[in-house]
Amino acid sequence: MARKSSTLLLSLFVMTLVTGCVEPARAVESPVAEKDVRCLPLGEHRDQVGCWILGSQPVTAPRGGQVYWHIYEFASAELAAQAKVEDAEVIAAYGRIYLMAVTSRQWTPKGGRHVASLGPMQLVAPVPHTATFLQTWLISGMQTRVHMHDGPEALLILDGQQCVETPDGSDRARSGEQVLIPAKTPMVLHAAEGGRRALAVIVHPSGQSLGHAHEWQPTGACNGG
Repeated sequence: MARKSSTLLLSLFVMTLVTGCVEPARAVESPVAEKDVRCLPLGEHRDQVGCWILGSQPVTAPRGGQVYWHIYEFASAELAAQAKVEDAEVIAAYGRIYLMAVTSRQWTPKGGRHVASLGPMQLVAPVPHTATFLQTWLISGMQTRVHMHDGPEALLILDGQQCVETPDGSDRARSGEQVLIPAKTPMVLHAAEGGRRALAVIVHPSGQSLGHAHEWQPTGACNGG
């Protein structure tokens, strides 16, 4: 019973997945579920369910406005810091140390284990951009509100499964798979049974919010609707 109770409490976390509010299953009714809580700095919440901001880095977009998100894992923060260059950021997530950069396709650091390079992501505005790195841990039944970003978003599923619905349809992704969502695309994201953990990046115009709510109405495709 204690395990069930803990799961219920976790499901009451209502976090905005970059201004999309993460909701528990609709069967759970609570005043907490009506609040919109934005993604927060990680702070002391490293092992908690929700959406947490891990860090950010200015983006130098190469010619053509296409960028890639590179993720390398290091054995320690010290080794990652030694390999850090101007375009990269040392990120701690899920008990691991990463060096991340959003830049040209050819970028590589000195050392580290290559985890993934996601892209291409197309920047739509000819203005300075910032890459904001996120840790998003959702449990079964949790989902985001309908929201949109002014720049592209990429997710790397570390474990579990998710489904994202956009006006173009729905798409499921499992552990080890990548998800790319173009700029200005309305979306709602669901965690499948068993939940899922992911790393994410949003590449957005510098000085602007990560995202905002949108009036698009999903069909419920991720719920079999």
